[in-house]
Amino acid sequence: MRTQKLSLGAALKKVLMLSVLALMVASCGENNTTGKKRNNVGNWGSFGGFGGGQYYGGNGNTLPNDWMDRIAMENPCHYGGQRAQAQLQVNSTVNVGAMYAGVTSEGDIAIVNNQGGVAVMTLFICPRPDLTGQGNITRQPITEASQYCPIGQITASDVSISGQYGTYYLKFAPIHIPGTDRISSICTTY
Repeated sequence: MRTQKLSLGAALKKVLMLSVLALMVASCGENNTTGKKRNNVGNWGSFGGFGGGQYYGGNGNTLPNDWMDRIAMENPCHYGGQRAQAQLQVNSTVNVGAMYAGVTSEGDIAIVNNQGGVAVMTLFICPRPDLTGQGNITRQPITEASQYCPIGQITASDVSISGQYGTYYLKFAPIHIPGTDRISSICTTY
C-alpha cells in the first residue's frame, strides 16, 4: 500500500479549498445577502472583506469602491499566489470609522481599524515557501492621517512570522510615498 505525503504548502492549500467549499455551501439559503452592496460603515465589499463604502478617517473622504483591489494590484506578491488573511489585536487607539493601510516591499498588506471597540490589524500575507502560521507584532503600528490619500497610513509596523527555516519580518510602510516608486492610484488626486 502506497501512502502520499503532502508538503505543508499542499496541505494548507487543501485545507483552504475545503474551507472555501464549506463557506460556499453554508452561504446558500433563503436569507442569503452575499453579493448585495452594503454602504454601512464597517461592512466592506470585495477583497478580503474590504471594499468601498463610507469612510470617515484619514481626510474624511469616501474611498473608491475598488480601493483594496487597487492596493493589491499595485503591490503584487513577489512569488505570486493568494494572500492569506490573519487578524491581530494591536495596542493602539483607533477611532470608530478610521482606517489605515500599509504595505511591505514584498506585497503584504495591512489594514488597521476599530472592530467593536478593539483596534485590529488585518494582514493579507503573501505566500512564502515555508510559513508555519505563527505570527507576532514586533513593532506596534504607527498610524496617522495622510495628506495625499483618502485613507490613513501605517507609517511603520513590524510583524514577524515563523517559517520552517527561520523568521520572516514584514516591515509595513505607507501605500503612497511621493517622490518614490511607491505610488497609489487612490491617492493621485490629493
